[in-house]
Amino acid sequence: MSYRKEEQFFMKEMEWGVNSNRNTTFMNYEFDIDSLYSVITRVDYLLRVNPNTDINLNIASYGGDVYAMLGKATDVMRGVDYLKELQKNINKILGEVTKKDVDFWVKIQRNDTYLTPEQCLKYGIIDEIV
Repeated sequence: MSYRKEEQFFMKEMEWGVNSNRNTTFMNYEFDIDSLYSVITRVDYLLRVNPNTDINLNIASYGGDVYAMLGKATDVMRGVDYLKELQKNINKILGEVTKKDVDFWVKIQRNDTYLTPEQCLKYGIIDEIV
């Protein structure tokens, strides 16, 4: 990866509130029950990028109901497990119905992925471009 692309990648991660080099997610907002989904997706991302590595939580909250968030740790982990299983099923289906195998889809979906219509046609996701 070129320096410029790597720099852009890390800037996107920071905008999203994660740093995969340090396996850290940043929570710099008010805690409430709606924050749960954001934390689940960030933790899931870090688990996929750095499996079997501890995740660091950098919490700089200006308030809110901290226990609404942190008191639901089992819910967060259940949500992460559900998302991992869902992603596994999606990759399996894509491997069966496209021109690419499961390993390709696992690798490409480690980060946000945007495909052009031409790529979708090439990979067998679509049949034609209208």
